[in-house]
Amino acid sequence: MDQVQALTSLFRAGNYDGLNGMDTVTVVTGRAVFTDPHTVAVGEGEGRLTITGDTILINTGSEPVVPDIPGLRASEYLVTSTDLIEATTLPKQLAIIGGGYLGLEFASIYRRFGSEVTLLEASPHILRREDDDIAAAVLPSSPTMALRS
Repeated sequence: MDQVQALTSLFRAGNYDGLNGMDTVTVVTGRAVFTDPHTVAVGEGEGRLTITGDTILINTGSEPVVPDIPGLRASEYLVTSTDLIEATTLPKQLAIIGGGYLGLEFASIYRRFGSEVTLLEASPHILRREDDDIAAAVLPSSPTMALRS
């Protein structure tokens, strides 16, 4: 689990450094507010920076989505993908809700770490938004993994 945290930090730093080191990119970090559709003000006071552009891309990262399943939000066992990345102990058993690419990625990672993983998907197949040939390529071939309807 320490390696997961170290790797995550390394990737985040690498992404930042990679963009920040490009001549055509300026990375600005701080609290921002739109002052009009083409202008963003970052920071406060004398250090405030005003940025204008035809297109403004704001990369705030992502936030985990907790499905609207009765009782789920109140469960003491609920963990999000962010919680898993920040965890310092390996879960013995893990149920992952969602058979999209992120759910499959976490299922694969934690299964290889040694957790017993159950993947729950409401759709008849995993990767429902992908082409059938792509989804078929990730179907389990291991005897320790099985699909059930």
